[in-house]
Parts: sequence; structure tokens; C-alpha cells
Amino acid sequence: MTRASTQLAAARQLDAQRRHRRQRRARKRLFFEKFDLESGTDGVRKATGRAQQFGSVEFEALAEASERERRHTLIAAYCCHFDIVALWHPTTFLSPHTSRTIVTMPVGSIPAITGKLRKRLILDLTVALGGGTALGYGYWYGVHVPSVARRDAFYAKLQSERSE
Repeated sequence: MTRASTQLAAARQLDAQRRHRRQRRARKRLFFEKFDLESGTDGVRKATGRAQQFGSVEFEALAEASERERRHTLIAAYCCHFDIVALWHPTTFLSPHTSRTIVTMPVGSIPAITGKLRKRLILDLTVALGGGTALGYGYWYGVHVPSVARRDAFYAKLQSERSE
């Protein structure tokens, strides 16, 4: 390979990496904009990322199309829906009538636990479990058992004084 072709291959590879990064950022931005509840569009965005205005024909069509997406939100408080009927009746064994919906988690937004993060996580868990075990052991044999022994000795002494 000549020097020019090597440089051309390196430039193409760098260009492909940059394009991939741009596409990944755009996908991530579109994903998070879809669930942007602070915007005035109730979380509905067009593929361009531009917020649609209430009352426009575009917005109405988009709202109907994305109803299924908005039904399963990422907010955990929305996992249980109560029927209106259940709100007017006292709670019995059969009511309230709740229907649970699955809170969808987009798997693509959860990074894989690999490499340094996994090693750090294992180290943190090991230290936490070891430290918790040591603290529990210290409390049990340093505080709990002696206090129970003192209490038992006190009541044994009290019992012996009463029987005399």
C-alpha cells in the first residue's frame, strides 16, 4: 500500500466513526425527547425533533399515532390504573379494580456492565457485603448478646432473692 492509500483508508475510517457517533447521539436525543414531559407537547415529538404545537393537524395525527407509546410511560407511578367505578365504592376484597400495565424499559438505553465498570461494581458489592457482615457480627456479639446476658442475670438474681 502506498502512503496516500493508507491515509485515505484512515480518513475513511475516521469519517465512519464520526458518522456512527453522530447517528448514535441523534437516536439518543430522539429517544429522550419522545419522553420529554416538560415540553408543551405531552411528550409527542416528530422525527425531526421539532416540537409540534397543540391544535395543528400534524400534532393531532402524531398524537393518535403515538398513543400506544404514551400509554406505557417510563414513570413508575403510572404502572397501576384504577377504574373510575372503584373510586366511588369502599374497598372490599373484590375492589379496587386495578389493571396493571407493564412499564416498558427500553433495553437499548441501559448500557452493558462491562470492563472497568463491572470490576468496580464487583469491588463495591464485595466491600459492602463484607462490611455489613462485619458490622452485624460486631453488633450481635458486642452489644446484643452481652445485654441479653445482663438481663438474664438480673432476673435470675431477682428470682433467687424472691425465693429466699
